Amino acid sequence: PYDISKLDTKEFDLIQKDGNLELGAKTYSWPSIDPTNIIKDKLEVVAYKPIDYTNSNFEIKLTFADEKQTTFKVPFTLSKPIQKSKLIELDKQVEIDGQKINIESIKISPLRAEIKIGADLTNKMQILNIKQFKMLDENGEEWGRTSNGLIAFGNFRDETH
Repeated sequence: PYDISKLDTKEFDLIQKDGNLELGAKTYSWPSIDPTNIIKDKLEVVAYKPIDYTNSNFEIKLTFADEKQTTFKVPFTLSKPIQKSKLIELDKQVEIDGQKINIESIKISPLRAEIKIGADLTNKMQILNIKQFKMLDENGEEWGRTSNGLIAFGNFRDETH
């Protein structure tokens, strides 16, 4: 057939049929460096707002950066209901090097955990980055972590993110 190892993706999108998704982050990669006609990988999507799964019809749209701008549209329907997220209100504060971080809540879904945090307004310094963040369960075991670091919306100048 033909070699697609050098084929770049121009764009991909996740569309909910008759719905409106506000996507915050989309990641993908086609890591093949050897000649191939098959690419296996994953597309990841993080939404700004919770997705309403009562409408279970979606479509993935993938456009390549070839001269024809080849586009694939793959419709799919979720076959099982998505369980609702569990919200745990914490309202706790931790202090690191004299700077306070407010941990407001944790939302746990079947696929990921969302931690809502913010810097205390009385901090003397600005927190620019969190290099490592671990979440431990009641047995002290580490929950899975994002392979490429944290995914965050906003920054520590925002009240919460």
